Amino acid sequence: MKKRSVTACKLPMETGENFIEVMVQSPSCLYAYWELSMEFKDMATRHFKTAWSQLSLFLRLFDVTGINFDGQNANQLEEYPIQCHCSSFYFSPLKAGHAYLLDLGVKSNGEFLSLLRSKVALTPPDRVSLPGEGAEEPQLVFHQNVIRDLPTS
Repeated sequence: MKKRSVTACKLPMETGENFIEVMVQSPSCLYAYWELSMEFKDMATRHFKTAWSQLSLFLRLFDVTGINFDGQNANQLEEYPIQCHCSSFYFSPLKAGHAYLLDLGVKSNGEFLSLLRSKVALTPPDRVSLPGEGAEEPQLVFHQNVIRDLPTS
């Protein structure tokens, strides 16, 4: 058997990009991960006229189910303090069949500055809907394939 050579490589801890992504883990759980560039951190420090280490990082989770979200009209808003060195977070328990989005930002003296906003993530329903049930909810319908008139041997 031929030996293979494997070269170790290190992935960069940071890419220098600004992003926040949200992934659905289950009907009641979302996973978010993000990265903030030094440019965005510097922008926040200039805005608040203080060092990055003096700012508090927060995730804001908005329930935007059934609305045209304008930044202020969420059905529900929850705020989570985040350690500055963290780059991911799990949200659980959440409501199945709801639409959520996130803001990552900093706070100083009660003022919140949003730095990143995610796309909307839809948690799936926690049950299967049959035809005619739950007209307001997205439906999952399973069809049974029936095979008829199979040739006999």
